[in-house]
Amino acid sequence: MKLIINEMPQDVILTPEATLGETLSNVNKQMLQKDEVVSMVWVDGEQLTADQLHQWRDKPASAFQEVKVDAPHKNNLAVASLQLLLETLTADDNKRLEIVTLIHEGRADKAMAPMSNYLQQWNGLLISIESVCRLMALDYNKVEIAVPMPNADGMESSLLSERLGSLGEKLSQIKEALEAQDVVLLGDILEYEFADMLSDWRNIISELIQRFSPTN
Repeated sequence: MKLIINEMPQDVILTPEATLGETLSNVNKQMLQKDEVVSMVWVDGEQLTADQLHQWRDKPASAFQEVKVDAPHKNNLAVASLQLLLETLTADDNKRLEIVTLIHEGRADKAMAPMSNYLQQWNGLLISIESVCRLMALDYNKVEIAVPMPNADGMESSLLSERLGSLGEKLSQIKEALEAQDVVLLGDILEYEFADMLSDWRNIISELIQRFSPTN
């Protein structure tokens, strides 16, 4: 079996009983440089999924022709994840405006499908930020970030955990408005509060990108 890590062929000697799972575990433990993290694996040209790993991990490694591993520096992985999150979040703001317009036009039933996708995006933000903090070994209960001061010019310091908590509360309010079928409240939250929320999180993510960039 040919093993390639970050486009570099590796010298590897496999015992006949070595499994694919053991080989990948060995890569993770012994063959990566400091602070490199496995982000993607291809087996015989096919991207390895969790289901495939479960099916193949006990198969002999010799049963496969080639394994390619992408293992970027953890800072690069964190920055790339945050940049994608920022781009997606900004692009998806059009969905918010679409939902608000439909509600104002009395077509709340048509707003439910884009609403579901929009909420999934924000829930994904919570999960992504927490995952990046774990990757970078940061306690978001202690991470301070600069955010705009409410109703005033300038910036103030806030804990990342507080901003995550505030976002979680807003998502809960939307869920409660949906359950109560209160489309007026739903429209107000999306039109006014989430516009500010988007601005805050664009600033927060941009600051985290700057903080995690390898040059800093």
